Amino acid sequence: MGGRGGGGKKSSGGGGSQSSDQNAQMQAQMQSQQAQMQAQMDAARKAAEAEQKRLAAEKAERERQQAIQAENQKAADFRRSAESNLQKNFQSMAENQQRLDQQSAQGAAQTAAGGSGYNMATAQQQKIAAAGGAGGVAGPAATNAPAAGQMGIPQAMASNVGTGGTQQSTNRFALPTASGLQFGGM
Repeated sequence: MGGRGGGGKKSSGGGGSQSSDQNAQMQAQMQSQQAQMQAQMDAARKAAEAEQKRLAAEKAERERQQAIQAENQKAADFRRSAESNLQKNFQSMAENQQRLDQQSAQGAAQTAAGGSGYNMATAQQQKIAAAGGAGGVAGPAATNAPAAGQMGIPQAMASNVGTGGTQQSTNRFALPTASGLQFGGM
C-alpha cells in the first residue's frame, strides 16, 4: 500500500506543477483576450471618432449648401424685382411716348387746320418782325444788340457819359446811388 500512497503523492505533486502550467496558460490566454478586446475597443473608438468627423463634415457641407441656396434665392428675388421694375418703367415710358406722340399729332393737326396749335416757325417770324421794325426783316445788329431804349436803361446812365472836352474821366458803368436821388420834390 505504501507504494500506492507514494504514487499518489507523486501524482499530486505532479498535478501541482501541471495546474501552475494551466494557470500560466490561462493567464496568457486571458491577457491575449484582453489585448484583443483593447485593440477592438481602440478600433471602435477610432471608428466612432471618424464617424463623428464625417458627420460634422456632412453637417458643415449641408450648412454651406443651405447658405449658397439662400444667397441664390436672394439673388433670384432681386433679379425678379429688378426685371419687374424695369418692365414697369419700360411700360410707363412707352405710355408716355405714346401720349406725347398723340399730343404732337393733335398739335400738328390743329396747326394744319388753322386751329389754336402753336406753330414755331410762325412764332419765330413774328418775333423777328417785332424786333426788326419795318419790312419784317431784322439784321444781326438789331437782334443781337438792342438799343438802350428797348432795354429800358435809365436816363441817369445816359447823363453819366463824359462830354469829351474835359480832362475828367467818367465811369460809364456806375449806377446812381440812393443818396444822389430826390424823391417827392425834396
